[in-house]
Amino acid sequence: MRKMSIGANYVGKLTPMRSNISRFSRGTVAGNMVLAITLGKDGRVKKIHAAKSLSPRLDKAAIDTVRRWRFKKIEGNADVSLENLQLKFIFRATCHPRF
Repeated sequence: MRKMSIGANYVGKLTPMRSNISRFSRGTVAGNMVLAITLGKDGRVKKIHAAKSLSPRLDKAAIDTVRRWRFKKIEGNADVSLENLQLKFIFRATCHPRF
């Protein structure tokens, strides 16, 4: 798993966003979504909102998924705040041709 550059690493098994989000986007949404999160000392998401939205339904699905994630502060980053961290998600439209 890649380290995130938000001052914290994701901990545990990654909850697939694909299943939660695919039913809302149906492969027709493309663009960047940014979620702003605040982490508690226990690594749980305390506050979360869409800083850059793609659609209200897609935002809700992403927020519901990320809310279950847990993070651990990166060692040696004692000065890094765990408030207003930004997670960027890139969505690409998919094409399902029928013949």
